[in-house]
Amino acid sequence: MYKKSGAELYAVIAPEKSAIRVPTFDISALYRLLWHEFAHSFANPAIEKYEAQFDQFDWMWNSIKESMKAQAYHSWHSVMKEHLTEAIACRMAALKFGENAAELNYVRRQYGMNWIYLHALLEALKRYEKERQQYPTLESFIPEIINALKNVKKSDIDIWIAEAKNIKKPDVSMMPVIDAIYDQKDILFITSSNEADQKADQKLKDFIKKFRNRFPTFNKAKVVADTTALKMDLSGYNLSVWGTPKGNKFLQKYFELIPLLIEDDRIIGENIYEGTGYGMLIGWVNPLNNEKVMAIYTGQSPVDVIDFNEIPNGAGNYHIFNNKITIKQSTFRRLGEIWFAK
Repeated sequence: MYKKSGAELYAVIAPEKSAIRVPTFDISALYRLLWHEFAHSFANPAIEKYEAQFDQFDWMWNSIKESMKAQAYHSWHSVMKEHLTEAIACRMAALKFGENAAELNYVRRQYGMNWIYLHALLEALKRYEKERQQYPTLESFIPEIINALKNVKKSDIDIWIAEAKNIKKPDVSMMPVIDAIYDQKDILFITSSNEADQKADQKLKDFIKKFRNRFPTFNKAKVVADTTALKMDLSGYNLSVWGTPKGNKFLQKYFELIPLLIEDDRIIGENIYEGTGYGMLIGWVNPLNNEKVMAIYTGQSPVDVIDFNEIPNGAGNYHIFNNKITIKQSTFRRLGEIWFAK
């Protein structure tokens, strides 16, 4: 829509599905679509002005050619335009939701789909955001993006490709539900050794003892500290892991595989849940053996997990609760071979 003051642009987007005849949207995907497609309107002309200078980087094309073609991008120039628009979308996500939320639900997805040159572009755009007086438009910043790409080495590409493969793990068709641990044998309990709040940690450990006594299979299970577990061969165990990601060193090592974040003042999953007092139950696979299950009982504080059994739980892959009230209970799904909280 054109006005005297300039043009106003609108996007008319069809819903993905409906619920009781009401159109519904995946908000995360909707934002990604809007930011990406609108970015084309200024990113494409900016790159086209310097297009010949991007030819020097066509050696980078070989490392991602097949994966990009599978995503319908068949030339180096189109891949560069798409990389820049996707980098812009990721930075918009960071500005709206925060760096960690953007990394979890936007950047991680693109890295896993082999958009590896976002590493260089995102760092460049962070600088662009801070230096807008010197670079008033994206077009004026393109020479700096070219310089950023000049610094990419073959060793960087090798690291990024390996990282993309790791993001796709674990390679399983579905995740176990939270209460799958109840039907298992060879169960190992792993508790924290490094919780900042020692009183809260002791309260949780007292609860674990009472909880184990309620189930014969749990009562017979071995209990070890996180530091001990990290020295063990855990491939033969079904794991029951307790404590916070900061306090439990085993959980700290492997929690990055799970598409959830626990921060001091919020929980990040498919949505952002502000505040404190959140506990979380998670059903995942043993990171050392996909044939075994792992149940995680965690939260912002050790005490946030206590008495979780007083609320209905266990049916999904993850369960977020606060003060014994369920906030979100849902599943993990694979999108582009990458796991996300649904």
